[in-house]
Amino acid sequence: MNALILNCGSAQNKSLLSELIRPFADGLLEAGAGVEIIETDSMNIECCRECTADYFFESNGYCIIEDDMQIIHPKLREADIWVFAASIDTVSVYNNFKNFLDRMEPLFQLPPISTNGKTQSNAGGNITGKVVFISISNSWGLSQFDTIIKHVQSTAELFGKQYCGTITRPHASAITALQKNNFPPEDIFTAARQAGNQIVQKGCIDSRYLQTISRPLVAKKSFIRKLSHNL
Repeated sequence: MNALILNCGSAQNKSLLSELIRPFADGLLEAGAGVEIIETDSMNIECCRECTADYFFESNGYCIIEDDMQIIHPKLREADIWVFAASIDTVSVYNNFKNFLDRMEPLFQLPPISTNGKTQSNAGGNITGKVVFISISNSWGLSQFDTIIKHVQSTAELFGKQYCGTITRPHASAITALQKNNFPPEDIFTAARQAGNQIVQKGCIDSRYLQTISRPLVAKKSFIRKLSHNL
């Protein structure tokens, strides 16, 4: 079983995002999966031209844009587990990640018509596999992740893959603050490793690990007060 982790974080917050990715990847490795991590911020990925918006468009399985997605597409075809990782703090980062998901369209082929008249799923010839999403934000709550999670869930559904859950870390900068004061939230990293392990061993992630990863690290009033002082 192979896992492809796509770190779509910006240079500004990639280190915080990597702090969640690393233990998750360790859990995958411990469970026997092969793991490859790709940092997309250093790659040339152009804007999607929305070819599939043309009613008469027919995909040959390859994108007409010759950029670094030509490197990523074959790896996605071969991977059993797709792990997308992104932050949602700025519009540009959000849009870049949304564009990345759109650029995966060449992997998708319309379902053929079976002999009994019913359609059958055919996502690029690969109708198995799993999808996990890892996301961070420096804002407080969890509802802020809802929209981007729906995009990833739709991607999983489009390709006929099982969506196995979202690892979210709100007010992620609090991790750095706790580490500087010698109070590292080790339970969060342990839960992330267990989540990676479970994807391979059980095919799903226990909700208790997801809840531990996203748990409040500081009181909301203290967080808002500290944030206002830094403005």
